[in-house]
Amino acid sequence: MPVPAMATDKKGASERSPLLGGPSPARPSSPSGKGYQRMEHWEIPALGGYKVTLDVDAAGLRAAGGAVRERVDTGHKLGELEATAICGNDILSSCLYVASQVTESAGMFAPVCLALVAGILWLYKGIYGESITAISMNGGSYNVLINTTSKPVAATAACLAVISYIATGVVSATTAISYLQVLVPDLPLITGVVVLHAFFALLNAWGIGESARVAMLIFVLHLFTLSLFVLLGLVFVVGAQGGHLWANLAAPLPAVEITSLIIPGNMLTALFFGTCTGMLGVSGFESSSQFVEEQAPGVFVKTLRNMWLGVAFFNPVISLISLCVLPMTDVKKAKGNLLAVVTQKAGNWLQDALSSIAGIPRVSNSRTTLGGVLQFFVCVDAFVVLCGAVLTGYVGINGLACRMASDGVLPEFLLHKNRWRGTTHNTTLVFFLLSASQVIMLHGDVSGLSGVYTFAFLGVMTCFGVGTIMLKFKRPSLPREVHITYAHASLGVICVLATFLGNLMGKSDYVSYFSFYLCGVGIVIVIMFQRVRLMKLLYLVLRSLFPRSSFAGLKNIISELRSGPMIFFAKHADLYVLNKAVLYMRDNEQTNELIFAHVTPLRDGKQGTFAWLTGFSLDASAEDLLENVDADTLREDVSKMEIAARMLDEMYPKLKISFLCVQGATWGADVVEWIAMKTGIDKNKMMIACPDAAVPDKLVAFGGIRIVTH
Repeated sequence: MPVPAMATDKKGASERSPLLGGPSPARPSSPSGKGYQRMEHWEIPALGGYKVTLDVDAAGLRAAGGAVRERVDTGHKLGELEATAICGNDILSSCLYVASQVTESAGMFAPVCLALVAGILWLYKGIYGESITAISMNGGSYNVLINTTSKPVAATAACLAVISYIATGVVSATTAISYLQVLVPDLPLITGVVVLHAFFALLNAWGIGESARVAMLIFVLHLFTLSLFVLLGLVFVVGAQGGHLWANLAAPLPAVEITSLIIPGNMLTALFFGTCTGMLGVSGFESSSQFVEEQAPGVFVKTLRNMWLGVAFFNPVISLISLCVLPMTDVKKAKGNLLAVVTQKAGNWLQDALSSIAGIPRVSNSRTTLGGVLQFFVCVDAFVVLCGAVLTGYVGINGLACRMASDGVLPEFLLHKNRWRGTTHNTTLVFFLLSASQVIMLHGDVSGLSGVYTFAFLGVMTCFGVGTIMLKFKRPSLPREVHITYAHASLGVICVLATFLGNLMGKSDYVSYFSFYLCGVGIVIVIMFQRVRLMKLLYLVLRSLFPRSSFAGLKNIISELRSGPMIFFAKHADLYVLNKAVLYMRDNEQTNELIFAHVTPLRDGKQGTFAWLTGFSLDASAEDLLENVDADTLREDVSKMEIAARMLDEMYPKLKISFLCVQGATWGADVVEWIAMKTGIDKNKMMIACPDAAVPDKLVAFGGIRIVTH
């Protein structure tokens, strides 16, 4: 788009001229335009600079390239088994209880409902795969939405994810101690849960590598236990000729209660509400997206496949075996202890069956029974794998909280790393305190929190699906490993929304709990997101009450919060794209400073300084220019960028818009890293238009840079 030259300068040519070596000039002391209405003089930003040049030095660029290679290095990344173990412990721990819950709603159709859930999860395997392989950064649905929509929308999805992790940590730990109480009846529930959380908080603070090793051991043990359970169940089904299956198939379907209205059960209600309940059996499927940056290339898609295979096989089979071994009423009563009860019954049957063949005593004549031994083993496994689900909560919340804190949605102290292990211990500590306090306040009764988790988890899945549709529509040029159709993504979202509605109708009592937690987390995020406006409101209130006071300290805090610059990298002086970047920053960020950065292989022979922007003075060094480039076109791009930055600075008087010309390089992850190292501006405060396949580096190599327009 051609950029027209400005014939006149409304604020005076002397005041709008670029100052490469001195401080940024101030705006007129008595502005009268509409843009300055309701603004005090201390709120008016200084003028931008046009142009500031920054010459790339070869040594610095090599150091920046080394930092990029270290970030994407696969040597210290999690492999397929380790990554699958971390998230697989969470999703496969649901096998311990989901069959009983689905049977309460679906009766004999429980295995069918769990197979339908596996079908929905297959849709989401593609949804998660496309979105995360396109934007391979931690944060899950928050990460997808912040790169496709606005920060408030992404923050709303993040609220649901935070609630989901708090709920799963508390519920999993409480259930784990409940299983342990079967073996140790005198174990105090609340103390046990707090100690368990403390152990995994320390383990997570020690490092994700150590966490992955522990998770892998737990995962292998649980797979062995589930496989042993299935084998025992198959032996029972064949030997007992179906057991109770035929009687259970003839049992009437359960009635459904919808907001105190009782509806007689039929096949439709059984399939619908059973599938809605069965969605709890796939909780944890989103966990892998929260630590994708710690995974080796290609591992994320494999974790999705492995989790789907585990759920698609074990959940329906366990439900079918339970209906063969136990009467329908016993399956419903078993709740979370279903596997332990089924194992004891099938084990005792097997002992009696073997007594006539192997000469071992029957159950009635034995002090220690085969069923009792197998039940003990299942209880130990249940405790251990639920502990693994707690560990998954700590790993997932660390990835999400760090990403949100780096974007200014959560407090920045969550990003602080300890000197010994380099882990974000503050995030771990806050999560531990929140989880422990929930257990103490609820006195160990987490039934309400389970309902909260249901709504939060389904809300996260819905946000992920919507984010993927937005990604396909608004960021089609982003390279990705997985491609799905709009129909595929839309069907997945519709299915999850239907299950959300079904749970809302069937668990309406938990809506108040969910609203309470959503408001609690939402208030923290709103305060962080709107902290400048809230402080400005506080300033206006105090000034009206005490008109003679200047409140210099409060004004300095507001000015400091608004002073951190954002960078938008622009290839060409397209006013449409540049204006969209300005609008995005104005509507989504607290700062009032924006720098348009343009990277060119040319050097104009002038040495500039960046001192007035960030406090750094740089030395320029020579670097060979790229061959076979049209120098005139490149110089014209730079000239048009200067004019466009000046024009937009005039259009938005509440903002300080500058132009930075980075000379002697081509745009890429190493140059972005070099700029971040030289200027001190974090990469999470840098923005770009949607890149395409021509960009040599994947988005993850840029270390958190944000896509704000197409």
